[in-house]
Amino acid sequence: MAQFTRIRPPSVSLLEILNMSVDALWSNRLRTSLTMLGVIIGIASVITVTSVGQGVQQATQQQIQALGTNVLLVTAGVARSGGISQGGGTASTLTWQEAQAIAKQVPAAKGVTAFLQRGVQAVYEGQNTSTTLIGTDLNYPDVKNIHPQEGQFFNQDNLNSASPVAVLGSSVRDELFGPGGQAIGANIRVQSERYTVIGVMESKGSVGGQDQDDRIYVPLTNMSARIVGNNAINGIAISGFWLQASDEAQLDAAQFQVTNLLRILHNIYPPQPDDFLIDQPGGHYQCLQQHRGVIHGHGECDRGYFPDCGRNWHRQYHARFGG
Repeated sequence: MAQFTRIRPPSVSLLEILNMSVDALWSNRLRTSLTMLGVIIGIASVITVTSVGQGVQQATQQQIQALGTNVLLVTAGVARSGGISQGGGTASTLTWQEAQAIAKQVPAAKGVTAFLQRGVQAVYEGQNTSTTLIGTDLNYPDVKNIHPQEGQFFNQDNLNSASPVAVLGSSVRDELFGPGGQAIGANIRVQSERYTVIGVMESKGSVGGQDQDDRIYVPLTNMSARIVGNNAINGIAISGFWLQASDEAQLDAAQFQVTNLLRILHNIYPPQPDDFLIDQPGGHYQCLQQHRGVIHGHGECDRGYFPDCGRNWHRQYHARFGG
């Protein structure tokens, strides 16, 4: 039987392959340039979209974390005028005394701070600004983790005597006194009432589209008596209160305890609806964490892609208020 000898093709060196590749590319310079341009644009687009997604995610997480991930926001019910809802906290269904009772009787509560909130006009000499006036108690700085950077917060004597003293947010200070201006000791007018400035709060930036520094803080007793003048039958009416739990794991227990206690205090029995609203800002943060991959790529949560996440966050904190 005849034997056939396999003929091996001549070997081509790596250098020769490279030379042929370069010759081919050089012979088709326009096609090569367009291909390279397409690859460069594609990679740059992916990097840009990824970077934007990361920025959206970090900014939204910082906004929610600024409110605290171990706090509850409890607001009064919704008042209606001509069939139109006035927003959460507008009905007089919560009192300061109830907030104090919750602080004592809810085991999961580390701290509770009540607040009244209204939009007002503040004036100093020739300057004026529209801002938010918050009447609150001594627990506010610790529960909300915001403290004076200049001067001091009001004290127990100011609260007991309903003193006309005010602590400005940094944005209000800048509007009335100029950036970094000296505000301590000055007298401003809020709704025709005169207040002495005793402090300026540290800057917290914007949360949910709301400038946390565009605020003026006064004693709750003063605001109730001199600005609002609308108390409940059984105490000082409030817009709501913040409850700080001992840790994030206690939030559900705290919400359950607060809900049951308020229902008892308000004589609410099934199937009657609650006349108060409870929200967990930390729940929105957890939602963002769960949908991190989607936010990372496109930021859908911020645009309302997840109904229980970004859309709820913006809807609730614009329609209600941060306190």
